[in-house]
Amino acid sequence: MERRALITLSVAVVIGGIAVWLLNTQLQPPEPEVVETSAVETRPVVVVTEDLAAGDDLRDLLVTTVDWPKEAVPEGAYADPDRLLGGDAPPTLTKEIRKGEPVLDYKVAGKGRLRGLTAKIPEGMRAITIPVNEVRGVGGFVLPGDRVDVLHTTTAGRIREDKVTRILEQNLRVLGIDQVASEEEEEPKVVNTVTLRTTPEQAQRITLAESVGELSLALRNEGDGQTPRPNVIATGNLITPPANPRPVASSSSKEKTKKASSDRKVELIRGLVVEEKRVPEGQEASPDGPEQQAKADQ
Repeated sequence: MERRALITLSVAVVIGGIAVWLLNTQLQPPEPEVVETSAVETRPVVVVTEDLAAGDDLRDLLVTTVDWPKEAVPEGAYADPDRLLGGDAPPTLTKEIRKGEPVLDYKVAGKGRLRGLTAKIPEGMRAITIPVNEVRGVGGFVLPGDRVDVLHTTTAGRIREDKVTRILEQNLRVLGIDQVASEEEEEPKVVNTVTLRTTPEQAQRITLAESVGELSLALRNEGDGQTPRPNVIATGNLITPPANPRPVASSSSKEKTKKASSDRKVELIRGLVVEEKRVPEGQEASPDGPEQQAKADQ
């Protein structure tokens, strides 16, 4: 009995050892495979630390340097803050920049030379200001960054001195209202002047039009870039034609009507029968028999 028990115990120990080995082999995670990779080459890039609008000045506290993958560095980025900020006056942004974006060369005006509204005027363009009020300025809903059409109402060149309204210019960008040029403005504001970005020729046309008429603004949808053919609306276009115009009588119809109105109407009585006839003016009615009577009805 003791021998059998020892054999059984030995078999159990062996089986248990095999089970433990199998469990350890299956449950143990495989060793991670080491893959050799080459280090990514980086380059310092100057980025802004907060959201900035066009016209803001760049200063030390608003920029920092981060490592940027060399292959992904955008063209025109600055690597050294001193190169960007060096100078007597801070550079001015010409475009809006969001936090973490790199400062690019085309978004920065040259070291204080362009500031405020001037930084928003591209080369070859002009800024011109026109007077408006609550009505002509679309109730104060025209804000910097919007696009508008300029309407011109005038009597210039009209023979009868009646007024006309035409679309003078289309799809002009609003640079400022009164002395506000920030595009962060969102609340409607009734102002006295609106500054528009134009070409030199457009500036001439608007200035001349203002001297011979009245200018008004028409606000556009920000995604509407169409420029339909301008149409001239005159005072006569405001008059609604009659729904059922009276027909114009011809000369022959007028003569027949006039002739008919000059004829005399005569009643011819034959016993109990009464007939009506028309007798031209100047002609005597001739009864057909002695029993007939004639009664003229003028």
